[in-house]
Amino acid sequence: MSTTTEPTQHDPLASLNSAQRDAVVYSGGPLIVLAGPGTGKTRVIISRIVQMIRDGAEPGRVLALTFTNKAAGELRERLASALGPEVAEAVGAYTFNGFGAHILRRFADLAGLPPTTRLIDPAQKIRMMRTIVADRGLFADAVAGGLDSAIIEASAQINAMHCAALTPASARERVEARRDALPGLGLDDEDAEAARAEIRHLLDVVSLWEGFDRACLEAGLISFDDQLGRTNRLLEGNESARSIVRADCRWIVVDEFQDVNAAQIELLRQIAPPEASPDLCVVGDDDQAIYGFRGADDRAFEHFRRIWPGVETIPLEENYRSATPILSVANEIITRANRRFQEDKKIRRADVLGADPAGSAVEAVRLENEHQAGDVIAAMIRRVLSEDPELPLRRIAVIARTWKDLDTINEALRIEGIASRIARPPTPSRDQGVLDIVAWARLLLDPGCTPHAVRILRRPPNQLPVNTVLELRQRYLARQSRVEGTDNVLPFATWAAGEGAAGLPDELNDPHTRAVLHRFGETWSALREMSATSPATDVIGEIVRRAGVIHAEMLDARARAARVSSVVGLMRFAAERADRLEEPGDLRAFMAYCDDLEEFDGKNRMYTPDMLTHEPVDAEFDDDTADAVQLLTAHAAKGLEFDTVFVPRVAPPHGYPKSSTRNEEPVLPVWVAGEEDDDRGPGVARDDEERRLFYVACTRAERRLVLLGKVPKKSGSMNFLIELLGSDAPVVEREAGDLLGPFAPDPADRLLRPLDWKASMSRREAIRSARREARLLASGALDSADRADIDERGVLEAADRLGNAAMRLAAIARAESGVSLPSWLDRDPFRTIYNTIRAAGEEDAEPVSALRAVLRPLPPPLWLSFTGMKQWEQCPRCYYVNNVLRLPQPEGSPIVVGKITHSALQVFYERFRAAGERGEPEPGLEELLAIGDRMFAAAWADTDIVDPEQRRQIRALLRNCYEHMHDDRQNVVGVEEKYRFTYPYRGEHTITAKIDRIDVSGEGYRIIDYKTGQASKSLLEPKKDDLQLGVYMLALRASINEGDVNGENIPAGVAEYWCLTTGERGVIGFDDIDERKIRRKIEKTIDGMLDGDFKRGRGCTGACDLLEPGGSAE
Repeated sequence: MSTTTEPTQHDPLASLNSAQRDAVVYSGGPLIVLAGPGTGKTRVIISRIVQMIRDGAEPGRVLALTFTNKAAGELRERLASALGPEVAEAVGAYTFNGFGAHILRRFADLAGLPPTTRLIDPAQKIRMMRTIVADRGLFADAVAGGLDSAIIEASAQINAMHCAALTPASARERVEARRDALPGLGLDDEDAEAARAEIRHLLDVVSLWEGFDRACLEAGLISFDDQLGRTNRLLEGNESARSIVRADCRWIVVDEFQDVNAAQIELLRQIAPPEASPDLCVVGDDDQAIYGFRGADDRAFEHFRRIWPGVETIPLEENYRSATPILSVANEIITRANRRFQEDKKIRRADVLGADPAGSAVEAVRLENEHQAGDVIAAMIRRVLSEDPELPLRRIAVIARTWKDLDTINEALRIEGIASRIARPPTPSRDQGVLDIVAWARLLLDPGCTPHAVRILRRPPNQLPVNTVLELRQRYLARQSRVEGTDNVLPFATWAAGEGAAGLPDELNDPHTRAVLHRFGETWSALREMSATSPATDVIGEIVRRAGVIHAEMLDARARAARVSSVVGLMRFAAERADRLEEPGDLRAFMAYCDDLEEFDGKNRMYTPDMLTHEPVDAEFDDDTADAVQLLTAHAAKGLEFDTVFVPRVAPPHGYPKSSTRNEEPVLPVWVAGEEDDDRGPGVARDDEERRLFYVACTRAERRLVLLGKVPKKSGSMNFLIELLGSDAPVVEREAGDLLGPFAPDPADRLLRPLDWKASMSRREAIRSARREARLLASGALDSADRADIDERGVLEAADRLGNAAMRLAAIARAESGVSLPSWLDRDPFRTIYNTIRAAGEEDAEPVSALRAVLRPLPPPLWLSFTGMKQWEQCPRCYYVNNVLRLPQPEGSPIVVGKITHSALQVFYERFRAAGERGEPEPGLEELLAIGDRMFAAAWADTDIVDPEQRRQIRALLRNCYEHMHDDRQNVVGVEEKYRFTYPYRGEHTITAKIDRIDVSGEGYRIIDYKTGQASKSLLEPKKDDLQLGVYMLALRASINEGDVNGENIPAGVAEYWCLTTGERGVIGFDDIDERKIRRKIEKTIDGMLDGDFKRGRGCTGACDLLEPGGSAE
């Protein structure tokens, strides 16, 4: 159940142009809306759904499919604004895989799946595949190259088969058919042998897929690809499930259709068969199909027209974003594509926008080399800001082909003092603190591994000089070589703390060094002892605390917050993956698991957000409100728009286009993938995708587009700048040297300009930036002198620049120390440098504590639940660590028992209610116990160690519930019902209440909450201010008052705790609950969260200890 708030009035046809209106009201069967960039695609989707519902479509039978969870959430929000939350929540807004998972959960028994399944992760996948390959003797020819390499290649091919809508059976059929047809293909001996080898390999791949498919089913695991693959198999093979799903999905809208693959199209065919002339609308733009590397088919619209013949196509061509020159260039780019769904489609500026804004232009900047791009962009941005100081930096973007190019440009902007943000997906594994933890873990597992020890000793809090650490390493390695093969080899940490420290030369053997090595040895010994008996999660937490990973390093506020976030990310990852580790789940098992992740993907994907979902990670910034130039790739820029866009490296082979992979063989032969009808060939198809990617980058610009690249006189490969400069497109040609002009005629002169930092820059950032510029100036001076043809004047100029750099460094050192400038330095530019540093961010001059950097007020509106409010009441700081930083709480045996018991009761009472509605016999005790047994078995399916005591406890709890509390006459109306209501206080916040069970009788409602712990007095005699039951009562009240928690209709009834350990109830009437006290508790929680009051709970030793240096309470 969900509640409603009053929707805003929304006319779905208001202010639409004629093509948009036609797309919204069309009801004649399948529809393609071909929506070019900036043509109002999202608005059409929202308006079409609103119009359908107002014309009589049932919200619960409307299906909207998107490509990310974020997009699905935004769609619901916009529908809620137009129709109200209750109607919006009824609409089925899913990703394709989310919809598939929903169907599989609903029809698990028909799909041959256990009641609960889990997504398999890459480490589990490669381990399972290794076993299958060994058992079946597969890929015998690949042993020399390593079986893991063969498995990784095979996994990619299985993924491609999934995308091609194949199953293990159909894939085998296709490969065997090819094998049988080989003699008739007329191949010469060499080609025939190559074809036979390819078929043998593919038959091994199919055999691996068959074994993997079966093993996953037996273990209750499902792969990401199976969320679609198994759904398609279910719908194709089961008429009952197919009929139900089709009836439930009468009105369908698909967003970003250009990015679908054959498996997703097959899902649409199953739920919207062509012969039914379904209300199926697909929206997208084949000119923006840029995800071929993920298996998307750029001919999706062609396939749609073939499967649903007679489909209507409505193109949206009026662009509401870009100026005319930008659209002209975009059209020139895309019309040269080898294949388009509608070849004559062009976008044009919407008439209602009127004339182009001042300064509208497309510029092509000729670079002498690609390394100039950063300097040119920085100079152009400075010029833009001098001409239009009011233009926010966040309205300027650099859209590059690769992250590497963005890193280079970001550094150039930083040197110029231009704020910038790289929209790179979060990668905690690059954080230095996380790398410190990994170094400690590796050293604990391999005590003689000196590279990890060197890192630890060089990093805070140890920070030994490099010569000291290298001396220790050399002496240790020498000792090892002398005692190799004997029992005298000591772990490096133990040796360093004793013999190593004592044997250092006098000039290196100071008290600080001896103290550091002593502490290092003690820490290693304690962690080593712990790692021998404790689970990985505990050891990693102890490394964080003992090694000072969060607190030891002097960081500014932003870096401190990032450090805490990254370290917690690692701890969260370890906790969430604990049940996927091989026994005994210790540190060695965890690191082996991480190694398998890296082996499978070719890169470290620890705690990467999309590791299980494969969902594209949205661009993220450390501060969404910061005014900074946005640096992102074309893939990350999709759907965004900016006033000015710079597109660097418009040249092959590593930029636009990236042609270095043009001639790589496809993952699957075309005869397996079913792409025989694509006459372009893989190279031409890749060229088209590169062209579309460039088109996407260019169409993000509203007013000004700047293309930068080195332009050859002629090019044998595809070159977009040459194409544009040789066309009639309105492109203004510029030279890099002219643009640098007074801003930077050469690198040395650029560095001589007075610094122009923003006042908001912290002192530490200002010092770091100033020192970097001074050292670059010195380096440039020395480089300029290092020439055979330099004359005396050149040498003197170089010396002058070198002296200038030295003076700058002297001014920086005095500013950092708070010492005044002497008269010989008291002149520009040195005075400006000094004053800028002294004025910059006084509050950040000292290291910022983790608490101040991390524990920030939460922005409204808040999303609350009883569980969260209760945790905040007990320890606000633990709430923050667990819910904001998302470090999960450890699940002990009581939590596991409680989860399984609750799930079993949920299934039982859903069947109980359904039986009553159908007039069938109701399930009894034996069925309840059987449900519990099946769920217990599923929970332990992927481990050989089962705790029989837990099973006995679960059966006892279920038996108590049935024998002492169950009543066949009870009228169950809700099981695990989720109520969501708005709570107005300092804004409007959402409270979610998930109620185990709701019964209704002539006396009113009965709310039931199952408790599997001890039957305490607070449960058996609930107080008037019991927060949990009070929140549940408010949720029920809001529900019967159309979302108004203050509504006049007050429910009658009781709230009960069912204590399953004893079979007793704790009961309180709704009339006895003190609503005023309940609200006061809720509002106190809201106050604390909005005000940032995350103090540590009295005596708490939980997750909040992570943020305390040395565990001291604050």
